[in-house]
Amino acid sequence: MDFLNWFIKPVKDQYADFEGRTSRQAFWMFVLVSILLQIAISIVDNMLGTMIIGFLFMIAIIVPSIAITARRLHDTNKSGWWQLVGLIPFVGAVILIVLCALKGDETANSYGPVPGQAENSTPETMTATESSSDSMDQSGM
Repeated sequence: MDFLNWFIKPVKDQYADFEGRTSRQAFWMFVLVSILLQIAISIVDNMLGTMIIGFLFMIAIIVPSIAITARRLHDTNKSGWWQLVGLIPFVGAVILIVLCALKGDETANSYGPVPGQAENSTPETMTATESSSDSMDQSGM
C-alpha cells in the first residue's frame, strides 16, 4: 500500500500546490505510479470498449502533475515555467526529463527548504545549535 501513497499524497494533499520543493524520489515515484495506473485503466477501458475512464483519469491528474513538476523544478532552483520547454518539438521532452532528473539543491534555495527538512524541523527535533541560534535571533543579537 505504501507504493500507492507516492501517488495519493500529492493528489490529495498538494493537488494545486505550486510552491515549495519536491525530491527526485517523490517526483519519479509519482510519475511511475501514474503511468502504471494509466496502463491499468487503459486495459479496463479496452475491455469495456470505452475510453471515458482513461480520459477522466487524465483530466483529474493534469493539475497535480503540473504542480509536482513545478515543485521538482523548484528543487533545482528553476522556475516552474521551465515546463514550457516540453512544448518544443522533439527535444523539449528530453530537456524537461533532464531538468527533472537533476540533483536538487542540498541547501535551502529561493523556493524553500530542502524537501523533507521542513516537516522534520519541529521543536522536538531541533538540534542544540538550531535552538541556540533561534534564541539569539529572538534576543536581537
